Parts: sequence; C-alpha cells; structure tokens
Amino acid sequence: MGAHRPMTVAEKYYTFLDQAWPSTAMISADLDRCFDPEEVRRVWQEFRARRVLARSAATEDLTIADVGLDQDVFRSDVLPSTEWDRAFEEEGDTPCDLGVPLRCHYLASPDEGRSRVIFNGHHAVIDGRIGITELQWFVRLLDGQDVPEQQLLSEPAASATPHAWQESRTAMIDLLRELKARNSSYGTPQPVQWPDSSVPRRSWMRHVEVGPETSARVVAEGRAHGANPFANVVSALLASAARVLCGGDATLQLAAPADLGTPPSDPNQAPAMAIAVLAHPFEVALDDRWTLAGQVKAAVVEALARGEGDLFFHLARLENVTDLATGRDRVAAALSAGPPSVVVSNMGIVDPGSDPEWLRSLHGQLVAAPNQVVFLALTSYKGRLVHTFATDDNRLAPDQREALLEEYFALIGVDEATIRD
Repeated sequence: MGAHRPMTVAEKYYTFLDQAWPSTAMISADLDRCFDPEEVRRVWQEFRARRVLARSAATEDLTIADVGLDQDVFRSDVLPSTEWDRAFEEEGDTPCDLGVPLRCHYLASPDEGRSRVIFNGHHAVIDGRIGITELQWFVRLLDGQDVPEQQLLSEPAASATPHAWQESRTAMIDLLRELKARNSSYGTPQPVQWPDSSVPRRSWMRHVEVGPETSARVVAEGRAHGANPFANVVSALLASAARVLCGGDATLQLAAPADLGTPPSDPNQAPAMAIAVLAHPFEVALDDRWTLAGQVKAAVVEALARGEGDLFFHLARLENVTDLATGRDRVAAALSAGPPSVVVSNMGIVDPGSDPEWLRSLHGQLVAAPNQVVFLALTSYKGRLVHTFATDDNRLAPDQREALLEEYFALIGVDEATIRD
C-alpha cells in the first residue's frame, strides 16, 4: 500500500454504511459510439497511472489509501442497451471490498453503435460530483485528449467558518430542540407500514433522459412558479409518492444529499468526498405543488445556512470509532430507526467542457437503502435532465413503482411523445 491517511467522519460514515448495507457507488457515462474493449482497457490502465483517485480505496483500518496498480479492476461485456440498467442493478448490489480501488465496467452494443462506461467503488472515495468529474476525464482520455496527472492523495477539506452550534453547546441544544419540535409537529412520515431493514433487497434501477427541448420547458415552467429545478423535481416526486403510495395528502420525509466538499488548493491533489444528508418532513397537498416547491427551496437554504449537513455527521457519533464492527452497527441502527424517505440527489449542471460530442449523458446513482422509498439522482448535462431512479422490489411493488414514475412525469409535463425532444 502506498500513501494513506485517516478517514474523515464523512468517509467513515459511508464506509460503515457499505458494511451495514453492502452496495457500491456508481457513476456512468452513455456514449454514442463503441470502442474495442481492449482499447478501453488500455486507456483505463493509463488513466489509473495518471490519476490517484482511480487507485484509491477505503481500507479496513479506516484509511483512504493509494493501493497501486496491481489489482485487475476492469471488465467488459457486450449487451444490448435494453439490458444496461439490469447490469447497473447488479453493480449496485455488489459490495466493493475494502482495499479494492475504483472499478471500470464497459458495456458495448455494437449493433446500436452505443456503449456505457460504469465506474463503481467506495462511497467514501467517489460519491457525488467527484466521480462525475473523474469519469469526464476518463472519457476525454479515451477521446485522445491530454489529461492532467493528479498523484497526491486527497486531504480533508479545510474547516469552514464554524456554525453557532459548533461553538456553543447551548446553541446546539437549542437547535436540536427546534428540530425535534419541528419534526414532531408533522407527525409520523408515511408510508406507515414500511418493511424494516431485515427484509432482503431486490434492487431496481432505471435511467431516463429528458431531451433538451422538453427539459428547457420543464425548468421554465418551474421558474415561472418561483421554483428552481431541484424544488420543482422534489415537489413532483413527493406529490407522486403521496398520491400513489398514500392515496392522497400525506406527510412525507425528504432526504437530500448535499455535497459539502471544496476543491483542493493543489491541482495535483485529488478532491475528498464530503456528502452530508439533509432531512426534512413536509405536508404534501396534492392540489398545491408549487407551494410545496417553495417550502422545499426555503428548507434547503435554511438547513445549509445553519449547518445541518455538518450536524448530520456530528450526530452520527463516529469521530472516535476505530473499528468496523462498532461503526457498522451504529450506522445500521440509525438506518433502522429512521423513517421511510423520498430521496433526491441533485448533482446540478455538469459543465461539458472539452467532452467529445459522442458523450451523450452522465449519471450517478446508488441502489435504494432500506428506509428509502425511492431514490432519484438528477443531473443536467448538455441541456438534458438525466434521471436515475432506484427502488427495491421487496419494499415497493413493481406496479406501485411504475405508477409512481408515471405520475411523476405527468406532473412535470413529460410523456412518451416528448421525452426525447
């Protein structure tokens, strides 16, 4: 093992999560062309030599380490594009063993002239925009472009200006009381009869690209009602879940991953993962989606301003945990105690930069955790709103899932006739 450093609390949390509920973080790119798999393998090996993030792994001694180039972490398959999402499900359900670096899976459909590159690895290494950016660099290298080297292992981000609760125990107690009172005022989030974490997982995932013209219309309609794209999508998904799963107006819990990471000061240094989770219950009224969108937007702004993302990690009580079993059990208990949640992860607008024309879309996703009703990862790339949905067939019946997605797309004004426009 080469260079290594102790994990941050955020990195510990996601390493323990992967142990409690085995899965892997995934980033993928859909390409409008095919390559010889051996050429992709060759470029992948060159990429790993240039970029330390592709050699990085979470380890059992709770470090982030450069584990070198010895492990064979490339595979390729020939599959029609209709089978790619099923391959994605399998990737998501396959644990990434500790000490194993980033893996690359190349799916090609020569008859269609299309292919997909999947990066999968530890949440603690590639979750969030970090993985998207790294995959863009790989595709550019595949295109023959020069890609800068990055050989220094990531370092924990410098501390930002502390929030009031971080400097005063009284302020922290006041904030916790406020959050508890707020959550209690909403009552128990639905669906009430949600299977517990002991039920085995049967993951389901689907990519849906909304074309540039339709995406622009969806965004413009939301802005006309004062909703940014995130609040627009969240309000539609919450309303869909309320109608399909609860039969009408309902209290639902939103979980929104928030990327708290900052770019490293040294361009030769890899970025460090820092994804927190903001949680908030909402009263969802089916006939008033735009008011809900405004509430979502305001709640996220408030949560970020007072440091609820940092509070999420503080309350996890993992800073002094030094063994996998203790951390795994602590995170598993938190998952089991949490209410069922609708999750929306917004990766925002991805700058295509020098990406080749044949790089069609970029996606990031995880399989659904035990307390997640539906997980939507959203990316805006080249004008397209790129959705990746994840549910669990042992928790959400397939007919409910299909009805939920149909309702969601109807609410944002997308149908089969317009989805690719």
